[in-house]
Amino acid sequence: MEAAVDWIAQILEHLRVFSHIGLETKCSVDIVEIFDDAVYLHNICNRLKVVNECHGLCVTADSLLRSIFFNLIDDSIKHWENGQSNPIIF
Repeated sequence: MEAAVDWIAQILEHLRVFSHIGLETKCSVDIVEIFDDAVYLHNICNRLKVVNECHGLCVTADSLLRSIFFNLIDDSIKHWENGQSNPIIF
């Protein structure tokens, strides 16, 4: 039952995020900064080593990019084999 409630909460959060697509003004953002924010929000620094090799890359985007990175990190962790010593590199 808890898993079903968590799943519903995730769906509702995705709907909330995607309902704002196109409403924000896009601006130039530093990928390193946005990605590092997503890593910090995910709170994985104490469990995994994350290597960010996106130095010097800027794109035009809105805050949805941070959510995309957050989801990418989340999916990577879910599918990463437990016990691997290799870092997840983005």
